Amino acid sequence: MLSLQSDSRQQHYLGSSSGLLFTKLVGLDSEMQSPAETVALNGIVKPRRLPPRIPTEKLKSIYKSLSKEIPSPEEASILLGVYFQHIHTDQPFLHPASLVNAYKALYTCSEHGYDETANLNGWINSVSPFSYNGKIDVAFGEPISPISISTAVFHVFMAFSLAATVLTRKKNYDHSPSKFYRMAMSTSSESFSHISVHSLQALLLLVVQSLIEPAGVDVWTLSHVAMAHCIDMGLQREPGGPSAESPAVEATVRRFIFYTVYSLD
Repeated sequence: MLSLQSDSRQQHYLGSSSGLLFTKLVGLDSEMQSPAETVALNGIVKPRRLPPRIPTEKLKSIYKSLSKEIPSPEEASILLGVYFQHIHTDQPFLHPASLVNAYKALYTCSEHGYDETANLNGWINSVSPFSYNGKIDVAFGEPISPISISTAVFHVFMAFSLAATVLTRKKNYDHSPSKFYRMAMSTSSESFSHISVHSLQALLLLVVQSLIEPAGVDVWTLSHVAMAHCIDMGLQREPGGPSAESPAVEATVRRFIFYTVYSLD
């Protein structure tokens, strides 16, 4: 039983399957249900619960916002460099190459805009499928990027916000942390609508944000929910070794995520 606010005696139960409860507690709950689909990971077909399809109106809003808010490749290179140097070294729960892949895909989306070719995860045909966390999915016989556009926006823009905060504290005011943060939070409902490695990474970005911004969400509560997610997905168990079903990169990312959560706890 946890109290979510320091000035409130009301307590809430956060059990091992508290991901959906967490989204409700911070007002990010969604009523959409996840359809069952069959996807393939490195040629091995296995059932998996896909995240809910993003509504068309929400996709149009994301694409419109991207065209206005996404920084240029030159600015993004600076911001990501700051993130990797100052944040990632202590909290290595994101895969650097995947984050760069996600930015490039989002930038392509901002250039082309939304069209009716958007797939299950919201990516248009102009965006080539890319791997994330060392894996790529196959749905209906076609390769697709495993991360949804909404979660990619959350990951990338939260990383930009954190980097901009670091720069601001060095008296470099070229980038607004709050602008990037607002863009990330605009997709939070979709990002936290189900428990996955991607949503756990998004949650950890919120943890880091709350560590450097004391006015953020209660870090103690967030770290508890993150550990609950780890237990739900079995991240506390070391894999037997790299295999076709558990590639080395994916296993390493999952390991880094768990030990980041463990050290925070």
